[in-house]
Amino acid sequence: MTVVTSYCKSGKKHTYKVEKIDFEKCVNDTFERKTGGPISFKQYLYQQHGIKVTRDDQPLLVVKDSKTGQENYLIPEHCEMTGMTDQHRADFGLMKEMSQHLHKRADERIKLTE
Repeated sequence: MTVVTSYCKSGKKHTYKVEKIDFEKCVNDTFERKTGGPISFKQYLYQQHGIKVTRDDQPLLVVKDSKTGQENYLIPEHCEMTGMTDQHRADFGLMKEMSQHLHKRADERIKLTE
């Protein structure tokens, strides 16, 4: 599953491939900051992005940094699913219907915007 976060510092949203869901961790669990000292995932999101977490009982999404291979955690409440699952790709009927909408000739696309 691929997700995009609803926040970012640079203004450009990032996509992440979810490796697994960690049901043992929650937003109130802490981690060590690079600058030292523990901080909860909930506090970190608020301090860095000004975003409040409304549900404390949600598990965390585990993603891997593509450059370092380090595991990072995302809060599901502030992620949106994007892309397609393998199950979707294997569904011939779905793929055929999507193809009809995505692969239109230029003149057909123009008509849709008029």
